[in-house]
This record gives sequence, structure tokens and C-alpha cells, in this order.
Amino acid sequence: MADNSNVYFMSAVGFKPPHKGHIQMIKEAVEKAASRGSNYKLFIGQAPRDGVTLDQSLQMLRIFLNGEDVSVGDGSGQVSIRPVPASSPTSKVYGDNPKNKKLGRVGKKVYTNSPLQPMINMVAEMPEGSVVVVPTSSEDADRAEKLKKILSYSRPDIEVEGLVVEPTAALEGEGKLSATDMRKAINGGDFEKFKKFIPEGSLDKAEGIWTDILGRELPVNNLTKDQLNEMIIEQLKTSVKNILEEGHLGRQYDMDRADDEDAAVEIGPGAEEPYDAGEMHRKYYPDEGESATEAGGLDAVAGKPPREQGDQPDHWYADYIHSYNAIKARMNEEETIEEESSMARGAVEVGAGKMDEEGTLVREVYNYLMNNNVIGTKTNAD
Repeated sequence: MADNSNVYFMSAVGFKPPHKGHIQMIKEAVEKAASRGSNYKLFIGQAPRDGVTLDQSLQMLRIFLNGEDVSVGDGSGQVSIRPVPASSPTSKVYGDNPKNKKLGRVGKKVYTNSPLQPMINMVAEMPEGSVVVVPTSSEDADRAEKLKKILSYSRPDIEVEGLVVEPTAALEGEGKLSATDMRKAINGGDFEKFKKFIPEGSLDKAEGIWTDILGRELPVNNLTKDQLNEMIIEQLKTSVKNILEEGHLGRQYDMDRADDEDAAVEIGPGAEEPYDAGEMHRKYYPDEGESATEAGGLDAVAGKPPREQGDQPDHWYADYIHSYNAIKARMNEEETIEEESSMARGAVEVGAGKMDEEGTLVREVYNYLMNNNVIGTKTNAD
């Protein structure tokens, strides 16, 4: 029987990415390793899986281990994380056959990217009579036997033990907990499902992992009211700034197709229609899906002149003019502002005093959108 100094706990894993089932196995293995004066070596493969890279996996693994108070290092009771090379030599060589002759590799060593190979190479250099303990899930309980068979040809003196760990419960209503399903959640943008794979001690880091490590965007319904409020205001500031820099935007025209494209004309703001334009006059219509109230309000705060009725329905045009005139009048009358609103009540708090032109337009656009339910006032984060 080997003494504790020659007992080695080790596994070859993919962990693309790691999940709470992996972390549970690591915790149990570390505890057992510590009781025998050893650490737990993890050989992690280089190859990415469905877009998840080794670097991303290592960042997540360290976060998860820290959240479970598992120490990383080479000392007793620690986890030794060992990313494997992209290619490692095996004990085999290429045989003498036509294919290998053609490729010029007869007698040369065979290389592999399997994370198991560096582990085998390390075992081959262990002291005589060493013990290798292979922690594994009960669903892969034969891994220790496979390693024992591989070593039987070169190191029959090595004793191989299996440490079977029961897998963490699967997601409710689904099959076993797997990295494959976790990758599907990541690539499908399903943040809520992704969180179900995260260990309890790291759930507060889930958003950072999703955005900063995996490069995904959070769904809007996971934003807080303050975050959503800030995003809207910043976007409005940018839009208003562009409007002020470019000057008043001319009227937009949605064109009827003219019989003769070359002879078609546009009638600009204040211009008279040519006497011979006839059906070639391209009339203005509302944007697709745009209500009269929206059109009037947005045109007013954007500094656009009123639209001509053309052949728009009377009721549509009346609503448009009412909205346009109401907002324009309010903009002309208000010189000082002290207005408070919250996301829950549909308004924005603005500092008192005279606002500059940009601030006025931002406030008007925001309040218009809120009052007409163009943007919501509640999120799932409430």
C-alpha cells in the first residue's frame, strides 16, 4: 500500500463550460484528497466546444470555485488546474503502411489533443507503487477501469481507484445536467436557463459572466428600472444632439411609384407643386405602424414642420394636428422646468431652472413616449 505522499487525485475533463455538477464533484474530490494529504489535479482540454473556449471556461471555473470556498493551488486540499497543450505525444508511433509512407510519418510519435494524454504521461513518471484516484460521476463510473487498462501495459505497478460522485440533480423537467445543454442556453441567449447551471455561491456573478466573459447581452426584462431609464435618456440625448447638429429635418415623403421614374418629382417644404406634376407628385403618408398621436408628438419635438394632409383620412390628420399643436404649445410656453417622474409613474425627474434646447427636447421626447405607452414603466426586475 502506498503512503499518502504517493497518492494522486486526478481527472481529464472538458468543462466547456463548467457547471454546478462539475463543482460538486470537485468539492467532494478535494475533501477526499485532503484526507489523504493530496490535491486534485484537473487536466482541461484546449479544444473549444460550440463557441465556448478554454479561456472562458477557466475564468468561469475560478469564479465558481471561489464562490464555494475551494482553494486553487498545488497544496494538499487544493485544486490544481492544468490546461493541456494543444497536442501531446502518446506512446504510440505510426506504423509502416502505404498511407503513413506517403505522409512521411512512419516511426514518428502519434500526437493527440485529448486531455487524458498529459495525465497518462504524468502517471508514467510516478514513483513505483503510487495510487491514482480518478473522481468521476456515477454516469461515467468506468473511467478508472479504462485508465487502469491503459496503464497495465506500461505501469502495472500503479494502483488505480475510482471515486464515484453522484451527479447533481438535473434541471426540473429535463434530462441530466450537461455542459451540452448549458452551451445551448448560452448560444440561444437564454439567460434564465443559463442561471440554472450556476452554483448557488456564484449566482450573484451570473450577469457578469454572461456579459463580460461570454460576451452575451442581457435581455431587457432583466434590467432594473434605473438601468432602463439611463439607457433611454442616453439614447435620446444622442438622437437630439444629431438633430440639433443637422438642423431641422425636411419633410419626409413616401413616394407613389411614378410611371416615368426619370420625370418623378419631390415637393420639398414650402415648394409649389409644378403644374404638370399630376400623378407624379409623391404624397406623404404616415410611417408604417405609426399612430397619429405618435407622429404629431415626435414631429413637434424634433422640430419638423407640420405635415400636409394630402389624402390621409380626416380623423388621422385631426389627431395628428392636435398632438402636434399641444406639444409645440407646451414647448413654447415652458421656460423653466421642475418636473419629477419615476419609471413606475411614467415621468422623469429633471432639475429646476432654465434648460438648454437639448435638455428640453430630451424631456419632451421621453415624457411623450412614456405618456403614450410607447415604452413601458415596469420590468420583471420590479
